[in-house]
Amino acid sequence: IIAVTGLAGHALGSWRSSDRHTVWLRDFLPRDIPTCRILTFGYESTVQHSVSVNRFQHYGKQLLERLREVRDHDDVRDRPIIFVGHSLGGILI
Repeated sequence: IIAVTGLAGHALGSWRSSDRHTVWLRDFLPRDIPTCRILTFGYESTVQHSVSVNRFQHYGKQLLERLREVRDHDDVRDRPIIFVGHSLGGILI
């Protein structure tokens, strides 16, 4: 499972519950799916004057590069991928 944050999101903070202590991806999901591997992808998306500091295409390339790095091993190459996107992260996916 690859979770992608939204605009001005945080790799873990975007997935916190309202109590601010529980990260549902880390704390709940492994109980239901113990064999899953959970990765988060965060990116610098600070907005200044209605324009993002980095270009959206750059974020997509970063995600693809990280994904290639992580899956460059025989033991994970054939595992299925499930993307979860929050806000702008869903569009990035």
